Parts: sequence; structure tokens; C-alpha cells
Amino acid sequence: MAGRALAGHNHAGFGTTQLDRKNLQRVFTASRASRTIPIFLILAFQLERVLPPFAIMLLLPFSLVGVSVALPLTNNTLNITLNIMSMIGIIMLLGC
Repeated sequence: MAGRALAGHNHAGFGTTQLDRKNLQRVFTASRASRTIPIFLILAFQLERVLPPFAIMLLLPFSLVGVSVALPLTNNTLNITLNIMSMIGIIMLLGC
């Protein structure tokens, strides 16, 4: 069964097919949009403007860059033991 072709699929086996990957990509894109749009709307309603939520949401990834620079400078790490205070700080920074 590992090498035989099936109708509508590139191959049959343990790996994913191109059709599966396209479906997963579509689902992940819809999921990302369904998470981002409500967060943006909540921020826009709270701040009563449209521009600040854009700035907040666009700058969140840069905060992770700042964390990755600041942790080594302060001799803290996110190693296998998972420094709980660092993890709590990152979660609070992102507002999760």
C-alpha cells in the first residue's frame, strides 16, 4: 500500500499528501484569522480608535526579540528546567 497511487492523492503511505497539506494550510489560515479579528475588534472598541490596535498587534513579535536579548543579559535562560518566572513574564508581556 505504501507505493500505490489512489484517486485524488499523490501517494498512499505514512506521510501527508499535497492535498492534506493544502487543507491544513487553509484551516490554519482560517484559524489565525478567527483569532486575530476578534482581538483587534476588542482592542479597537476599548481604545475607541483603529490605529492603536494595529500598532499593538504589529509590535508584539518584537517584544519576543527583546525578551530573547534581555534574558541572557540578566543571566536568565529558558532552558529545559523552564525558569517559571521567565515564562510568567513572557506570558504577561504578550497578554495571553
